[in-house]
Amino acid sequence: MMSNATTGPKLSLQAPAGFHPFTVGRLSCLTISDGFVATQVETLGFAVEADDIADHLRRRGHDVTEMRSQISCLLVADPEHGRTTLIDTGIGSMPGPTGAPLRTAGKLVENLFAAGIDPGEVDTVLLSHLHPDHIGGAFDPAGQPTFPQARLFAPEEEVAFWSADTPDLSRLLVPPEAAADLVRSARKFIDRAGNRLHTFPAGSAPAPGITAVGFPGHTPGQVGYLVESDGADLLYTADAFGHAVLSVEHPEWPFALDSDPETAVRTRQRLIVDLGARRGRFFTPHFPWPNLGRIGTVGTQAVWTAEPYDWPGQ
Repeated sequence: MMSNATTGPKLSLQAPAGFHPFTVGRLSCLTISDGFVATQVETLGFAVEADDIADHLRRRGHDVTEMRSQISCLLVADPEHGRTTLIDTGIGSMPGPTGAPLRTAGKLVENLFAAGIDPGEVDTVLLSHLHPDHIGGAFDPAGQPTFPQARLFAPEEEVAFWSADTPDLSRLLVPPEAAADLVRSARKFIDRAGNRLHTFPAGSAPAPGITAVGFPGHTPGQVGYLVESDGADLLYTADAFGHAVLSVEHPEWPFALDSDPETAVRTRQRLIVDLGARRGRFFTPHFPWPNLGRIGTVGTQAVWTAEPYDWPGQ
Protein backbone atom coordinates (compact mmCIF):
# COMPACT_ATOMS: atom_id res chain seq x y z
CA MET A 1 0.00 0.00 0.00
CA MET A 2 1.19 3.51 -0.70
CA SER A 3 2.19 5.76 2.15
CA ASN A 4 -0.04 8.58 3.32
CA ALA A 5 0.06 12.16 2.11
CA THR A 6 2.41 13.22 4.92
CA THR A 7 5.41 11.45 3.46
CA GLY A 8 4.12 11.19 -0.09
CA PRO A 9 3.31 8.06 -2.09
CA LYS A 10 6.01 5.58 -2.93
CA LEU A 11 6.02 2.63 -5.30
CA SER A 12 7.53 -0.80 -5.03
CA LEU A 13 10.46 -1.49 -7.35
CA GLN A 14 9.27 -5.06 -7.91
CA ALA A 15 7.65 -5.49 -11.32
CA PRO A 16 5.40 -8.47 -11.97
CA ALA A 17 4.00 -8.64 -15.48
CA GLY A 18 0.93 -6.57 -14.64
CA PHE A 19 2.82 -3.39 -13.76
CA HIS A 20 6.06 -1.66 -14.64
CA PRO A 21 7.71 1.06 -12.51
CA PHE A 22 9.66 3.99 -13.91
CA THR A 23 10.30 7.61 -12.99
CA VAL A 24 9.78 11.06 -14.46
CA GLY A 25 12.01 13.37 -12.47
CA ARG A 26 10.92 12.96 -8.86
CA LEU A 27 7.65 11.33 -9.81
CA SER A 28 7.17 7.59 -9.30
CA CYS A 29 5.16 6.14 -12.17
CA LEU A 30 3.65 2.80 -13.09
CA THR A 31 2.38 1.32 -16.28
CA ILE A 32 -0.65 -0.67 -15.11
CA SER A 33 -2.06 -3.31 -17.44
CA ASP A 34 -5.81 -3.70 -17.82
CA GLY A 35 -5.15 -6.64 -20.15
CA PHE A 36 -5.40 -6.84 -23.92
CA VAL A 37 -7.69 -7.46 -26.85
CA ALA A 38 -6.73 -9.99 -29.52
CA THR A 39 -7.29 -8.80 -33.09
CA GLN A 40 -6.86 -10.01 -36.64
CA VAL A 41 -5.47 -7.90 -39.46
CA GLU A 42 -8.96 -7.66 -40.95
CA THR A 43 -10.36 -6.13 -37.74
CA LEU A 44 -7.52 -3.77 -36.82
CA GLY A 45 -9.71 -0.83 -37.75
CA PHE A 46 -7.60 0.89 -40.41
CA ALA A 47 -9.42 1.96 -43.58
CA VAL A 48 -6.82 0.24 -45.75
CA GLU A 49 -6.87 -3.11 -47.54
CA ALA A 50 -6.02 -5.90 -45.11
CA ASP A 51 -3.41 -7.26 -47.53
CA ASP A 52 -1.60 -3.92 -47.53
CA ILE A 53 -1.57 -3.87 -43.72
CA ALA A 54 -0.36 -7.45 -43.52
CA ASP A 55 2.39 -6.84 -46.07
CA HIS A 56 3.67 -3.83 -44.17
CA LEU A 57 3.64 -5.68 -40.84
CA ARG A 58 5.43 -8.70 -42.33
CA ARG A 59 8.15 -6.46 -43.74
CA ARG A 60 8.62 -5.17 -40.21
CA GLY A 61 8.92 -8.71 -38.86
CA HIS A 62 5.50 -8.94 -37.21
CA ASP A 63 3.32 -12.03 -36.93
CA VAL A 64 -0.02 -11.22 -38.55
CA THR A 65 -1.96 -14.34 -37.58
CA GLU A 66 -3.08 -12.80 -34.29
CA MET A 67 -2.11 -9.50 -32.73
CA ARG A 68 -2.66 -8.29 -29.21
CA SER A 69 -3.53 -4.68 -28.52
CA GLN A 70 -2.44 -3.75 -25.02
CA ILE A 71 -4.81 -1.76 -22.79
CA SER A 72 -2.68 0.11 -20.26
CA CYS A 73 -3.15 2.95 -17.81
CA LEU A 74 -0.59 5.34 -16.31
CA LEU A 75 -0.30 5.95 -12.58
CA VAL A 76 1.67 8.97 -11.34
CA ALA A 77 2.65 9.25 -7.67
CA ASP A 78 3.70 12.76 -6.63
CA PRO A 79 5.52 12.72 -3.25
CA GLU A 80 5.82 16.52 -3.11
CA HIS A 81 2.07 17.10 -3.25
CA GLY A 82 1.03 13.74 -1.75
CA ARG A 83 -1.06 12.98 -4.83
CA THR A 84 -1.77 9.73 -6.62
CA THR A 85 -3.14 10.25 -10.12
CA LEU A 86 -4.43 7.61 -12.53
CA ILE A 87 -4.66 8.47 -16.21
CA ASP A 88 -7.48 6.51 -17.86
CA THR A 89 -9.09 3.42 -16.36
CA GLY A 90 -9.08 0.69 -19.01
CA ILE A 91 -12.17 -1.09 -20.26
CA GLY A 92 -13.20 -2.81 -17.02
CA SER A 93 -16.36 -4.87 -17.51
CA MET A 94 -17.65 -2.84 -20.45
CA PRO A 95 -18.31 -4.80 -23.65
CA GLY A 96 -15.49 -5.23 -26.15
CA PRO A 97 -15.74 -5.49 -29.95
CA THR A 98 -17.90 -8.63 -29.75
CA GLY A 99 -20.48 -6.99 -27.48
CA ALA A 100 -19.41 -9.01 -24.41
CA PRO A 101 -16.87 -8.11 -21.69
CA LEU A 102 -13.33 -9.04 -22.68
CA ARG A 103 -12.08 -12.11 -20.84
CA THR A 104 -8.54 -10.90 -21.47
CA ALA A 105 -9.09 -7.44 -19.96
CA GLY A 106 -10.57 -5.78 -16.89
CA LYS A 107 -7.35 -6.50 -14.93
CA LEU A 108 -6.63 -2.96 -13.69
CA VAL A 109 -7.69 -3.42 -10.07
CA GLU A 110 -5.92 -6.73 -9.54
CA ASN A 111 -2.74 -5.28 -11.04
CA LEU A 112 -2.99 -2.21 -8.81
CA PHE A 113 -3.18 -4.51 -5.80
CA ALA A 114 -0.25 -6.52 -7.17
CA ALA A 115 1.73 -3.26 -7.19
CA GLY A 116 0.79 -2.64 -3.56
CA ILE A 117 -1.76 0.07 -4.32
CA ASP A 118 -5.27 0.13 -2.92
CA PRO A 119 -7.72 1.82 -5.33
CA GLY A 120 -8.86 3.92 -2.39
CA GLU A 121 -5.49 5.68 -2.41
CA VAL A 122 -6.06 7.13 -5.89
CA ASP A 123 -7.25 10.71 -5.37
CA THR A 124 -7.37 11.91 -8.99
CA VAL A 125 -8.51 10.16 -12.17
CA LEU A 126 -7.76 11.97 -15.43
CA LEU A 127 -9.57 10.80 -18.55
CA SER A 128 -8.25 11.42 -22.04
CA HIS A 129 -11.53 10.77 -23.85
CA LEU A 130 -14.76 8.88 -23.28
CA HIS A 131 -14.32 5.70 -25.31
CA PRO A 132 -15.15 2.50 -23.39
CA ASP A 133 -11.56 1.24 -23.11
CA HIS A 134 -10.57 4.40 -21.24
CA ILE A 135 -13.57 4.93 -18.94
CA GLY A 136 -14.82 1.38 -18.32
CA GLY A 137 -12.73 0.76 -15.22
CA ALA A 138 -14.00 3.83 -13.35
CA PHE A 139 -17.02 1.91 -12.04
CA ASP A 140 -17.58 -1.73 -11.12
CA PRO A 141 -20.36 -3.83 -12.73
CA ALA A 142 -22.79 -2.69 -10.01
CA GLY A 143 -22.10 0.96 -10.80
CA GLN A 144 -20.03 1.63 -7.68
CA PRO A 145 -16.90 3.81 -8.04
CA THR A 146 -13.69 1.80 -8.35
CA PHE A 147 -11.75 4.72 -6.89
CA PRO A 148 -14.06 5.97 -4.12
CA GLN A 149 -11.81 8.82 -2.93
CA ALA A 150 -10.94 10.13 -6.39
CA ARG A 151 -12.25 13.13 -8.24
CA LEU A 152 -12.83 12.39 -11.92
CA PHE A 153 -11.63 14.84 -14.58
CA ALA A 154 -12.49 14.87 -18.28
CA PRO A 155 -12.05 17.44 -21.07
CA GLU A 156 -15.02 19.79 -21.20
CA GLU A 157 -15.32 19.56 -25.01
CA GLU A 158 -15.39 15.77 -24.75
CA VAL A 159 -18.18 15.73 -22.17
CA ALA A 160 -20.18 18.27 -24.16
CA PHE A 161 -19.86 16.18 -27.33
CA TRP A 162 -21.12 12.93 -25.81
CA SER A 163 -23.87 14.75 -23.87
CA ALA A 164 -25.34 16.33 -27.02
CA ASP A 165 -28.68 15.10 -28.30
CA THR A 166 -27.09 13.61 -31.44
CA PRO A 167 -23.29 13.30 -31.29
CA ASP A 168 -22.01 13.31 -34.88
CA LEU A 169 -20.38 9.92 -35.46
CA SER A 170 -21.22 9.83 -39.16
CA ARG A 171 -17.56 9.58 -40.21
CA LEU A 172 -16.70 6.55 -38.10
CA LEU A 173 -15.92 3.51 -40.24
CA VAL A 174 -17.83 1.10 -37.99
CA PRO A 175 -21.37 -0.31 -38.15
CA PRO A 176 -24.14 1.96 -36.78
CA GLU A 177 -24.72 -0.34 -33.82
CA ALA A 178 -21.06 0.00 -32.80
CA ALA A 179 -21.33 3.79 -32.97
CA ALA A 180 -24.50 3.64 -30.88
CA ASP A 181 -22.65 1.55 -28.27
CA LEU A 182 -20.02 4.29 -27.98
CA VAL A 183 -22.72 6.85 -27.23
CA ARG A 184 -24.41 4.59 -24.68
CA SER A 185 -21.19 3.83 -22.82
CA ALA A 186 -20.12 7.50 -22.67
CA ARG A 187 -23.52 8.64 -21.42
CA LYS A 188 -23.67 5.83 -18.89
CA PHE A 189 -20.31 6.95 -17.53
CA ILE A 190 -21.38 10.62 -17.37
CA ASP A 191 -24.60 9.69 -15.55
CA ARG A 192 -22.79 7.48 -13.05
CA ALA A 193 -20.09 10.06 -12.39
CA GLY A 194 -22.62 12.80 -11.62
CA ASN A 195 -21.14 15.62 -9.57
CA ARG A 196 -17.90 13.68 -9.07
CA LEU A 197 -17.02 14.54 -12.67
CA HIS A 198 -15.12 17.79 -13.19
CA THR A 199 -14.35 19.25 -16.60
CA PHE A 200 -11.47 21.38 -17.82
CA PRO A 201 -10.29 23.00 -21.06
CA ALA A 202 -7.32 21.72 -23.04
CA GLY A 203 -4.19 23.58 -22.00
CA SER A 204 -5.09 23.60 -18.31
CA ALA A 205 -3.37 21.66 -15.51
CA PRO A 206 -5.97 19.41 -13.82
CA ALA A 207 -3.31 18.00 -11.46
CA PRO A 208 0.04 19.41 -10.21
CA GLY A 209 2.72 18.88 -12.85
CA ILE A 210 0.26 17.42 -15.36
CA THR A 211 -1.01 19.57 -18.25
CA ALA A 212 -3.76 18.59 -20.70
CA VAL A 213 -2.76 18.84 -24.37
CA GLY A 214 -5.42 18.85 -27.08
CA PHE A 215 -5.19 15.88 -29.48
CA PRO A 216 -8.43 16.18 -31.47
CA GLY A 217 -9.56 13.89 -34.25
CA HIS A 218 -9.94 10.51 -32.61
CA THR A 219 -12.71 12.20 -30.66
CA PRO A 220 -13.49 15.94 -30.75
CA GLY A 221 -12.26 16.63 -27.23
CA GLN A 222 -9.50 14.07 -26.75
CA VAL A 223 -6.51 15.27 -24.76
CA GLY A 224 -3.14 13.85 -23.91
CA TYR A 225 -1.25 14.68 -20.73
CA LEU A 226 2.22 16.17 -20.36
CA VAL A 227 3.78 14.98 -17.10
CA GLU A 228 6.71 17.15 -15.94
CA SER A 229 9.11 17.03 -13.00
CA ASP A 230 12.64 18.34 -12.41
CA GLY A 231 13.31 19.02 -16.08
CA ALA A 232 12.09 15.59 -17.21
CA ASP A 233 8.83 14.98 -19.02
CA LEU A 234 6.59 12.26 -20.42
CA LEU A 235 3.75 12.75 -22.90
CA TYR A 236 0.69 10.52 -22.58
CA THR A 237 -0.64 10.46 -26.14
CA ALA A 238 -3.98 8.71 -25.52
CA ASP A 239 -5.36 7.36 -28.82
CA ALA A 240 -3.69 9.87 -31.10
CA PHE A 241 -1.74 6.73 -32.01
CA GLY A 242 -3.49 3.37 -32.21
CA HIS A 243 -0.80 0.97 -33.40
CA ALA A 244 2.95 1.13 -32.78
CA VAL A 245 3.85 0.37 -36.40
CA LEU A 246 0.92 1.46 -38.52
CA SER A 247 0.07 4.74 -36.79
CA VAL A 248 3.67 5.95 -36.75
CA GLU A 249 4.87 4.70 -40.14
CA HIS A 250 1.57 5.44 -41.91
CA PRO A 251 -0.07 8.28 -39.98
CA GLU A 252 -2.09 9.08 -43.10
CA TRP A 253 -3.99 5.78 -42.86
CA PRO A 254 -7.47 6.51 -41.44
CA PHE A 255 -8.47 4.63 -38.31
CA ALA A 256 -12.03 3.34 -38.11
CA LEU A 257 -12.74 4.92 -34.73
CA ASP A 258 -11.45 8.40 -35.60
CA SER A 259 -14.50 10.66 -35.52
CA ASP A 260 -12.77 13.25 -37.73
CA PRO A 261 -10.21 11.35 -39.87
CA GLU A 262 -8.53 14.40 -41.45
CA THR A 263 -8.01 16.09 -38.07
CA ALA A 264 -6.76 12.83 -36.55
CA VAL A 265 -4.20 12.46 -39.36
CA ARG A 266 -2.94 16.01 -38.79
CA THR A 267 -2.68 15.35 -35.05
CA ARG A 268 -0.63 12.18 -35.65
CA GLN A 269 1.64 13.86 -38.16
CA ARG A 270 2.24 16.84 -35.86
CA LEU A 271 3.03 14.54 -32.94
CA ILE A 272 5.50 12.49 -34.97
CA VAL A 273 7.38 15.62 -36.05
CA ASP A 274 7.42 17.10 -32.55
CA LEU A 275 8.37 13.93 -30.69
CA GLY A 276 10.99 13.05 -33.28
CA ALA A 277 12.58 16.49 -33.22
CA ARG A 278 13.04 16.57 -29.47
CA ARG A 279 13.43 12.81 -28.91
CA GLY A 280 10.53 13.09 -26.51
CA ARG A 281 9.64 10.14 -24.30
CA PHE A 282 6.00 9.18 -24.55
CA PHE A 283 3.41 6.67 -23.31
CA THR A 284 0.68 5.27 -25.55
CA PRO A 285 -1.93 3.00 -23.93
CA HIS A 286 -2.30 0.57 -26.87
CA PHE A 287 1.39 0.20 -27.75
CA PRO A 288 3.36 -2.90 -26.70
CA TRP A 289 4.14 -3.35 -23.01
CA PRO A 290 5.23 -1.36 -21.09
CA ASN A 291 3.95 1.31 -23.52
CA LEU A 292 7.01 3.59 -23.34
CA GLY A 293 9.23 4.74 -26.18
CA ARG A 294 10.40 7.48 -28.50
CA ILE A 295 10.16 8.37 -32.18
CA GLY A 296 13.32 7.53 -34.13
CA THR A 297 14.10 7.18 -37.81
CA VAL A 298 15.27 4.46 -40.17
CA GLY A 299 16.53 6.37 -43.18
CA THR A 300 13.79 8.92 -43.65
CA GLN A 301 11.06 6.74 -42.11
CA ALA A 302 9.75 7.62 -38.64
CA VAL A 303 9.56 4.57 -36.39
CA TRP A 304 8.58 3.90 -32.80
CA THR A 305 11.52 2.77 -30.68
CA ALA A 306 10.49 0.91 -27.53
CA GLU A 307 12.13 1.78 -24.25
CA PRO A 308 14.37 -1.15 -23.17
CA TYR A 309 12.58 -3.46 -20.78
CA ASP A 310 13.45 -6.79 -19.16
CA TRP A 311 10.50 -9.09 -18.69
CA PRO A 312 10.11 -10.40 -15.12
CA GLY A 313 12.11 -13.56 -14.54
CA GLN A 314 14.61 -12.89 -17.33
